Amino acid sequence: MAHILVIDDYEALLFMVRAMLEVAGHEVTTAVDGMMGLEKAAERRPDLVLLDTDMPGLGGFAVCRRIKQAAGLEHVPVLMMTGRPGVGVFTHAESAGARVMLIKPFTGERLLAEIAQALPSVPADK
Repeated sequence: MAHILVIDDYEALLFMVRAMLEVAGHEVTTAVDGMMGLEKAAERRPDLVLLDTDMPGLGGFAVCRRIKQAAGLEHVPVLMMTGRPGVGVFTHAESAGARVMLIKPFTGERLLAEIAQALPSVPADK
């Protein structure tokens, strides 16, 4: 299955999402802030990034832009998530290069469906 990098400062969400994705057969790497997420993405290119919008320090929109500008990462799909779906959040996500904006709380079924749609096929050697 896919290698998914999940970046969120809320550790309970990281734990829940990791467990859900691992049960679905994905390999999961987590990061608790934007800088750590960028470092982990550079160390080993993920097949997909699940990224929170609101984090201390480097926020999700900036992280998404950096991923999309990084050599070797520019084609990695980024799914963003937010607990504060205010006016403009979808536009900001799209302009940063995100494929989808998920509103928290979301169901496991919705998350897995969005991941499947973003990754129609993952090479078997991953």
